[in-house]
Amino acid sequence: AAAPSAAPRGAADGGGGQPRKYKVKARPRAPRPPPSASANAPVPSKQHWQQAREIVESDGRVGGVFWNKKRNKWEVKLKSKVYIGLFADKVEATAWSLLGKEELAAGRRPVPAPAPVPPAVGMSEKELRALARKLDDENADVKGVGWGKEKRKWRADIRYNGKTINLGYFDERAGAIQARLRAEAQKYGGAKPTSAAERRLGLAGGAAGAAGAAGAGGKA
Repeated sequence: AAAPSAAPRGAADGGGGQPRKYKVKARPRAPRPPPSASANAPVPSKQHWQQAREIVESDGRVGGVFWNKKRNKWEVKLKSKVYIGLFADKVEATAWSLLGKEELAAGRRPVPAPAPVPPAVGMSEKELRALARKLDDENADVKGVGWGKEKRKWRADIRYNGKTINLGYFDERAGAIQARLRAEAQKYGGAKPTSAAERRLGLAGGAAGAAGAAGAGGKA
């Protein structure tokens, strides 16, 4: 007797003789990290600084440099949505804009300017308190410090990992400024800023020195 012929491919699975098709899900691509400044990243040269000073002193304008009212700083953003950074000085912003334009012309993508080091880094609480009072006396605009209408006290907060951390309420504006400066130093050092609740529990710490429970001139 002749041997039975092999079943058609896919017949056992009800495929009518056609191989079964499987959909393979594509692996999601990892998000491309944004360009960041490194030790080898280019910085404005003396020529850039000199040219920037001449432009600013002559009331000239350079593309990509504009005043950010909300942040109260000069912002540099070039074409192709290339963000360079925020600067307190217009000359510095212009110098970085000139460098960025050169990088784009050479076919390279400019990297953002390195973040400035917070002034409170390495300060003791005494030095931090003195700086806070100086900024208060000068009526300086300090980000994250404002008047809390509900409690009728000065409030300080900071953003960390996409969330707002309440640094406390203070009778004096200098106390809120001190809490904000301390938190900036902690954040710069890679630590989570100490919240008002953590200070009340005695869990204070930070890059700027030992954090007091009341700050400079108020209760958290």
